[in-house]
Amino acid sequence: NKKSKQKIGFEDYISNNIPFIMSLSKTNNDTKDSGYLPMWKMYGDNFKGCRLRFGYNELTNHIDGLKSQKYEISLGICEYAKSNDVKEIIKEINKHNNNELNNSDLLRKAVFTKLHHWEYENECRIMILEKPENVRNKFTANRVIEYINFDIPITCLKEIMLRPLTNEDIMKPLSSIVRKLNTQNQISIKKSK
Repeated sequence: NKKSKQKIGFEDYISNNIPFIMSLSKTNNDTKDSGYLPMWKMYGDNFKGCRLRFGYNELTNHIDGLKSQKYEISLGICEYAKSNDVKEIIKEINKHNNNELNNSDLLRKAVFTKLHHWEYENECRIMILEKPENVRNKFTANRVIEYINFDIPITCLKEIMLRPLTNEDIMKPLSSIVRKLNTQNQISIKKSK
């Protein structure tokens, strides 16, 4: 007897394969986008943060290695759509049992699509699907935040860029820490202009 594969709805699929997303911005190191001020304001803690630049090939190789282990993981560049296109994706999700796309493809389409207003971010995303029993909780500011641990090897890190208004006092201790971690000297520390 062949077992028939039962099709599950999108909500059931999501409850058993919880998506976690890491957002990255694809930049060309030789252009002004590596220090783009709106990005520092929105994502750099109002000019107080730092930016980590990972090597694309190293990160892709790491993710490919994880795919062969226990992870269901994807790395993709976001597609930017008009609001009508996004509404269509929402309609597909609301159908629950979409005939054209399986649940995994539908989730990927939803996660890797963003409104065209954000196109300047040039965003890439890493999506990891995790089982509920592997999700952890952190309690902060009267909220529960679900998270998973996701390690990226130090060999993927190529640069630490500090905020435009970084106090020079932080450079020396940071350089010392990076030297200890950076045995192959591939990580540079810069300050955004």
